[in-house]
Amino acid sequence: MCEENLSRLKRLTYLNASLNNITAIENLDGCELLEKLDLTGNFVDVESMEKSMENLSKNERLRSLFLVGNPCMEEFERMREYVISRLPRLVFLDGREITEEERRECERNKDELARALEEKIEEKKKEGMTSFWNAEMRYKAFKEEENKKCELDRARETRTRKIQSKRMFERPKRLLREGFDPLPENTDTILQVNEGKYEFTLGGEDQDNDADENTIILRVQIPKHFDTSLVDVDCHSEIIRVLIKGELLLLRLPEKVREQTCKASRSKTTGELKVCMEKKTKQKKQTTQVFKRSEIDAALGSMTISAAPDKAPFICSDDNEDDTVVPPILS
Repeated sequence: MCEENLSRLKRLTYLNASLNNITAIENLDGCELLEKLDLTGNFVDVESMEKSMENLSKNERLRSLFLVGNPCMEEFERMREYVISRLPRLVFLDGREITEEERRECERNKDELARALEEKIEEKKKEGMTSFWNAEMRYKAFKEEENKKCELDRARETRTRKIQSKRMFERPKRLLREGFDPLPENTDTILQVNEGKYEFTLGGEDQDNDADENTIILRVQIPKHFDTSLVDVDCHSEIIRVLIKGELLLLRLPEKVREQTCKASRSKTTGELKVCMEKKTKQKKQTTQVFKRSEIDAALGSMTISAAPDKAPFICSDDNEDDTVVPPILS
């Protein structure tokens, strides 16, 4: 990379120079804002790595570097560790995140890695090895890296969609209540609430066998493993509130009740909560008295029915077509 004009790009943040004939990394010290550099599929070998890393260390904002598909990555098996030790600010190398443990390990072995690279260069010079890297191998390595990138992107998108769908359909978390809120003076505007989705029944003798005409009973199905200390009841003349493990159940009563008569109990077997309330207006029970036949005859026999003293007994006259004489009613 010997293009001199690159150093003039002061605001350059991403440079993609993949699939070129670059043999060394240089002339980038003027790119002060460079954050990502992609050199996939080039001809950077081990002999130029020391100078290339020295040049890249001047780019203080560089966070991501791609060297896959270069001869240096094949010729020296510890090249990843060497690059990390020379570029301590790097976050991603060949698409893989650099962990803090990996960074500390490479920093500790910095001198050892430098000596191993020099030995590799000397070994290559002695054997007279020439670069085996060609366009076909470069393209193959490039395609493998592209496929890896696509798989990572698909996995990331799938994970993101799952998280978004879970947030969309999951029940939003609610802050648990620590107690009952004060009631307003006008309770007509209060809406019924069942935050815990508990099953319940509320009614009088028509809905509950234990209730009578003057009683209203509320039954709430609470899991039996819930401790009773987590349940609280607040009864008013028109509404009743039950707090179960910080979740509110608020119901409007069908009739007004006497607050002082509210009694709450809980079943030890099923955990059911039972609240009995006495109605404010008691209904008188209508009774029908049944008399025996003998009692009716005795009562009728003791009755005396007489004509009024100022009226004469009614007797039918001869002018009447009916000659029947109607005697007066005497005792």
